[in-house]
Amino acid sequence: ITKIYIIESSLKLPVIMAFELKKSLYSQCHKTIYYYKNDSGYEADFVVCRDNVVEEIYQVSYDISKEKPLKREMRGLLTASKETRCNNIYLITDFQREDVTTEGKTGHIVPAYEWLIN
Repeated sequence: ITKIYIIESSLKLPVIMAFELKKSLYSQCHKTIYYYKNDSGYEADFVVCRDNVVEEIYQVSYDISKEKPLKREMRGLLTASKETRCNNIYLITDFQREDVTTEGKTGHIVPAYEWLIN
């Protein structure tokens, strides 16, 4: 009997990212991963902490080529950044790479393949 797992294509990148973050954190002491969502509904996919201090915040979105998804993902990152006082914010996407400065904070947009090999 073969077991088949079906993952919606829009969820593949976040699932891969979660596995890779978890795997890399096993080799680093005292780091944990959380999901962030505030009362207004803004969210960030991965908040990486060491000893209860937020070190990095990640948002994962396959395609941010249109303005609406980019704004939505950046809004989640910026909100989490402000509330946790963490300035290391990353948006992992398919192939885009750039730095976006909004409200005085710079978010690093990084292609998934680049993030995975570093």
